[in-house]
Amino acid sequence: MLMKFIVLGDTGVGKSCLLLRFADGVFQDNYLCTIGVDFKLRRLNLDGLIAKVHVWDMAGQRRFRVCHPNYQGIGGVVIIFDITDRESFNNVVHWAEEVQDRASEEICVMLIGNKTDLEHRRVVSFQEAGRVGFSQGVA
Repeated sequence: MLMKFIVLGDTGVGKSCLLLRFADGVFQDNYLCTIGVDFKLRRLNLDGLIAKVHVWDMAGQRRFRVCHPNYQGIGGVVIIFDITDRESFNNVVHWAEEVQDRASEEICVMLIGNKTDLEHRRVVSFQEAGRVGFSQGVA
């Protein structure tokens, strides 16, 4: 089984670090910004079924977005914001609209508040993030 995901969010929210942790089990708190797109693969055993998970990490800065992702065949999109950066949270709507504009079918969207290790600098509460809703067409 093959599962494909795209990771979106503003630059500096920790998309690449989160993906590196998921794919390779490594944590880096200092990571260079993604230019264009990066890709990671992880194999998971799901009740005896081996799933290959492909995750595409898209650049957060518009000037580095050399291409827009092709959402055909994508199982889901992960939108990430930084809990210590209000603007990255406010821009979640922009990322959800991009998915809605480009996805050809209903697609599962997951929202992740990253950098919870910096709780003392939190500006977006768990409750506030939990109230985010996405428009029709994006599940």
